[in-house]
Amino acid sequence: MNGIRRQTSRSTVEAGTEPPVPTSHALGERRASEMLVRELSKGLGSLSTLDVDAEGAAAGKEDEEEELDVDALLLQDLEGMQAHISKVYASVFKLFTTHCQPNYLTPWQQQQQFTSIGTGFCFDKANRRFLTNAHCVEDAVVVQVLKRGDTKKYFCKVLLIADACDLALLTVESDAFWTDVPALPLSADLCRLQDTVSVLGYPVGGSNISLTQGVVSRLDLTDISQSFGTQSLLTVQIDAAINAGNSGGPVLNARMEVVGVTFQGMAKQEAEGTGYIIPVPVVKRFLDDFERHGAWTGFTSLHVECQALENEDLRRMHGMGEEQTGIVIRAVAPETHVAEALEVDDVLLSVEGQQVGNDGSVSFLDGERIQVTHLLSDKFRGDILKVEVLREGEVLSLSFPLENSALLVPPKPATLSYCVVAGLVFLPLSMELLNMRYMIKRFGDMSVPSALKGLEQWCRFKGEEVVVLTNILRHEANTGYEVEEVVRVSKVNGTTVRNLAHLAVLVEEGGKEEEGDGKEEKWCVFEFDGLKDKIVLASSRIARTTAEVCEQNKIPQAQCLGGEVGKEVGATR
Repeated sequence: MNGIRRQTSRSTVEAGTEPPVPTSHALGERRASEMLVRELSKGLGSLSTLDVDAEGAAAGKEDEEEELDVDALLLQDLEGMQAHISKVYASVFKLFTTHCQPNYLTPWQQQQQFTSIGTGFCFDKANRRFLTNAHCVEDAVVVQVLKRGDTKKYFCKVLLIADACDLALLTVESDAFWTDVPALPLSADLCRLQDTVSVLGYPVGGSNISLTQGVVSRLDLTDISQSFGTQSLLTVQIDAAINAGNSGGPVLNARMEVVGVTFQGMAKQEAEGTGYIIPVPVVKRFLDDFERHGAWTGFTSLHVECQALENEDLRRMHGMGEEQTGIVIRAVAPETHVAEALEVDDVLLSVEGQQVGNDGSVSFLDGERIQVTHLLSDKFRGDILKVEVLREGEVLSLSFPLENSALLVPPKPATLSYCVVAGLVFLPLSMELLNMRYMIKRFGDMSVPSALKGLEQWCRFKGEEVVVLTNILRHEANTGYEVEEVVRVSKVNGTTVRNLAHLAVLVEEGGKEEEGDGKEEKWCVFEFDGLKDKIVLASSRIARTTAEVCEQNKIPQAQCLGGEVGKEVGATR
């Protein structure tokens, strides 16, 4: 038992004397002390159950209970609690990171370095590993860690980083660092509404460790990706104060177990007293990926677009019975395993045995509901997903292997690729590029250039990229051409562009001389989606012009290609 069972004594009073009557003040203090001891025993598990065994039970004597000295007990356990809390604090570190982010508009350059402060915590001392947020160490040049009460900073090594769930796994190789560093256990359970939680970290406003407390106020799906991902993951909303510097710190329950990792606070103009943490199930999925594959393989996707079936006429049109619920599939990603199993106009009735509601939700916890995509959050690439669909009045049980998302416009480019052709700068389109140019966080934002708004969601074939013209570095050979916004290159010399490597091949092939060509001038013609204007360059001048532009603009090489024609580029399945 964790709690204290208080037993009232029934001591004999000598004849002629009256038992002392406790004052209301003394009763109030005693009750407060007893409540505090009970809370401490619940929270830390540091207090043993106190019980006075009945004496003379075999002889049939009545049990005698002894009054507890609550004040002495409180003092004793406060000392034990303080020692335990100090060990908890010793598991939490302060991170100092120097970042150097890439420039997604001019990939041959880096942005200016900057520094940040964050928090990390040890959860696996045996393997010398600790956790923090991905954004705390993303694009890191140097990462150092400082223990509580220490003055020496130790260099860290990043073992794994996952933008999609904003988590990173680090280690310190120095033996001295791990002296007197305990590990915080990860909770086996997901926290629930109204659970009390404590947030530890090193936020701005001071140099020492900070502890704030609150309660769990919501569990729901949120996009926690640091790279504009489209898959929402389970997050926990709390009302404890979370400030800059808290990122990556542990969030503890009353048993001093980690129930989540701090990752975001909400600005006051958006909501008061609202912060978010990455719950343990997502953390464990991240760690499982490292244990299984030694790398981050990413989350899987269902690769379908669906419509809710809350309208009665729409349900009847698809032949659904009164007891049936589900969502109708409107699009399926091509060149995926799901395209071999599911069809447009299939009604998705259940996923992994859980019935799908007409709004696309499934049962979650105690009476709550959550979107069906949550069921994929613990899956890995290659895992088999079981579904039930209604197709032309017949219920079918189907299964197919899951794959990673094959987005046509990925959050980040697979590599920092570029191709400079006579001053024309061509890049593979990514959300990072759009964010840097237009401050766009979602592809559906109004500020997305009109020429890019009609793009498909998924790749049509393996290795497809959206190649865009982002800039024209001035040279006499390209005067008269202007680019006011990012535009997609559709064709080079009449051939549809598959990806950036393909564009480079088409430009090179356009300049090759063939037998019988004589002295006839050859041209390299670029066509663009949404534009009637073309850019035309003399093929014979491209190589020389490109070299001059690169020399003028200090570009080390004209091309940096991340893939080959026909090879997958920028999308992994």
